[in-house]
Amino acid sequence: IFVIGGNDDDERSLDNAEVYSSETGNWTSPFPQMSTKRGFQPAAFYAEVDGEQRIYVCGGKDDYSNTLSSCEYLDVATKTWYVINPMKTPRIAAAGVLIGDGNNFVICGGFNDDDGALSSCEKLDLTTHEFSDIASMLTARSRHAAVLYHDKVVAIGGIDDEYDSLSSCEEYNENTDTWTEFPSLNKERSDFGTAVVLDKIYVAGGYNYGSVLSSVEVFDGSVWSMLDSSLSVLRNECAAVCFNDTLVVLGGTRHFVEIYDPVTDSWSTDSIPSLPSTRLWPAAVCF
Repeated sequence: IFVIGGNDDDERSLDNAEVYSSETGNWTSPFPQMSTKRGFQPAAFYAEVDGEQRIYVCGGKDDYSNTLSSCEYLDVATKTWYVINPMKTPRIAAAGVLIGDGNNFVICGGFNDDDGALSSCEKLDLTTHEFSDIASMLTARSRHAAVLYHDKVVAIGGIDDEYDSLSSCEEYNENTDTWTEFPSLNKERSDFGTAVVLDKIYVAGGYNYGSVLSSVEVFDGSVWSMLDSSLSVLRNECAAVCFNDTLVVLGGTRHFVEIYDPVTDSWSTDSIPSLPSTRLWPAAVCF
């Protein structure tokens, strides 16, 4: 599990990464710092390009409160960061997904000071490192999440341009370059963790009209339902990943890691140690 960027307790942006390995059972910091600090939910993903394991990170906010359009990737083998072409639009609190044959990354929505909440979306070609515009979402949203589900990008929740929490979701079809409505969440929420585990979408925690949430929702292919077992604590500004067929919720307003096993329908907090440091709005990927 690779956790990168985000913000510390004082909401200062971070440029380092922490990595959990199931082989060692510990968190370490084996990689150098990024070229710039990236807080407030930068978009990140893992890809294999030309035989190289890479982790890409785009956007976010630096330590001078500048919203970033810049992007870079880490060559895992050489432990080297490389700056690539920037996005067309600066974005914080955006969401992105690797799509198709693994050669394109879609980044959608987010926020910047000039435009407010964004509906615009871009696609990064990993062979050329060029960004191009794609169809805009139906709803401008930031502090949301996105996952790849049944070969489509699903954008979930977030907040709109009036800072109202959203329950609405929508999906992107790369073949037709169109967004269409997707079943809505049961509860409006932003700043949550999301991952696909065993062909189901899980949404954990988040923020709703001034209240921090512990509830969890799951999409089974047709409808969203509330999971009977919630997080052990209220939690927002967090991230989530699928790890060994479990849902792992980490970062945000809590240091410790929570793991949900859908087979046993149970949560645990002792199989993965707590993060070594506070990370609000981090990015997280598995590789």
